[in-house]
Amino acid sequence: MQLAARNPQNWALLIIYSGYRALLGLLLTIMFLLTVDDPIVGAHEPLMFITTTALYSLYAVALLLYQSFSRRIGNAAQIFSGLLIDIFILILISHSSGREVGGMTLLILPTIAAGNMLLQGRLGILLAAMASIAAIADVMFQIAYETAVNSDLAGAGLLGMAFFTTSIAVQYLSRRIASAQQLADERKADVQQLLRISERIVQNMRTGIVVLRKDGVIRLINEAAAEMLSISYINSTMPQLAPRSLLNTLATETGESTQLRLHESGRLLQISRATLGDAQLDDHLLFVEDVSQLSQQAQQLKLASLGQFTASIAHEIRNPLGAISHAAQLLAESASLETTDRRLADIVLQQSSRMNNIIENILQLSRRKSPSPAHFDLQEWLLRFADDYEVSAATPCSLTTECIGDNFTVNVDRDQLHQILTTIVDNGLRYSMAATGQPHLALQLRADNSLPAPVLDIVDDGPGVAEQDLDRIFEPFFTTESSGTGLGLYICKELCDTNQIHLSWLRNHDGKSCFRLSFSHPDRRHAIE
Repeated sequence: MQLAARNPQNWALLIIYSGYRALLGLLLTIMFLLTVDDPIVGAHEPLMFITTTALYSLYAVALLLYQSFSRRIGNAAQIFSGLLIDIFILILISHSSGREVGGMTLLILPTIAAGNMLLQGRLGILLAAMASIAAIADVMFQIAYETAVNSDLAGAGLLGMAFFTTSIAVQYLSRRIASAQQLADERKADVQQLLRISERIVQNMRTGIVVLRKDGVIRLINEAAAEMLSISYINSTMPQLAPRSLLNTLATETGESTQLRLHESGRLLQISRATLGDAQLDDHLLFVEDVSQLSQQAQQLKLASLGQFTASIAHEIRNPLGAISHAAQLLAESASLETTDRRLADIVLQQSSRMNNIIENILQLSRRKSPSPAHFDLQEWLLRFADDYEVSAATPCSLTTECIGDNFTVNVDRDQLHQILTTIVDNGLRYSMAATGQPHLALQLRADNSLPAPVLDIVDDGPGVAEQDLDRIFEPFFTTESSGTGLGLYICKELCDTNQIHLSWLRNHDGKSCFRLSFSHPDRRHAIE
């Protein structure tokens, strides 16, 4: 004999039935005591009725308390025995009430229904059979003592049919409910599995995903978006509000896509939005992408094309250029050359050298290897760079270093960072020398909790960049000097993008010319080359 199922629902059903049993016993006892002079129930055998209901009430209350505190269902035999006791007691209550209260036997129907929900198959049918036999036996007993007539057997038979009908119907419904519950559990498990798979996919996406409620509370965010938006505790169960700058941008910008920089030295982010249903009522789905990362990937394609182009024209340009330069050198060394012609030969040599530098820079850019980022302390590296630069400089110069903060870890390619700083420092010293007569500049490094990573300012004493040239200083071949190639800052910008460093020019708080390198978080993954 087995239970229909050992689960919390069956325990709750057993507690409900036990409560019904206790309440029934108490109500019958109270009804008898309140109408003892002219009893509504128990008129046929008052002593039997009050004794049975009182003992039944005590038994039911004790059993209810035990089941509530122990939280044990018991096995099928125990439940079946308890239900048989209920049937026997209810037959006694019906008998002691007499034929005048003929509906008392119907109180067995809830017992039959509860038994067939708790017990399986034949055991539930057996319970209905035992109840039918008990009801018929009670009528036969009353006929034997002439308190009932033979026609009352028909009523007992119909009552037995009601017991069997109830048993079969309840078992059928229980099986349907159990089948539906099992199907629901299977679907729930499938949905949970799909949710786990979807969550894993979303968390591993390189594109940032954010789901925002209308009030700005984050419902879902993946690791990429959390890192780009500088949000911590992405798995926290506490509600978390999106960054104020993001909410302000979404409120003021009505387009499907907008750009956002969370703070001055932060990365430029592309925010694309979509609505999950009604745009006025439902959540917003945001796709967050790092513009510098997208630019980096586009740059790789551009460099690949540039490499193919320069490889095909390198010899075509360098060979005749070398011949021109060599001929100009020979011409300049001629003793019979006049002063005016010698000046023209020098111009040819200078411009040939400039053209050769342009070709070398383009070839260097097209052949540049992919970055090999590594974690290191930028403060230590910067101090060594300044010392090495001053020692190896062709002319005396002064580099002042200033470091503010306590965590200067970065994740970039050391060699490419050296090339970037060398180019910017060369330019800064040259402009400082022209403006003040002193080749001096300052390297200012800072890191604090308001920044995701260190920021390096390279401050010189030169005049800076004219406002009309701000948008062009990083374009290839743009220069304000007649002797410049216009590729130095362009190469620096490309190297910075490759290493996910934001390079910009601004005037610092003292109004001096400043190139700023804003590094990305050291734990950030670099784009796949």
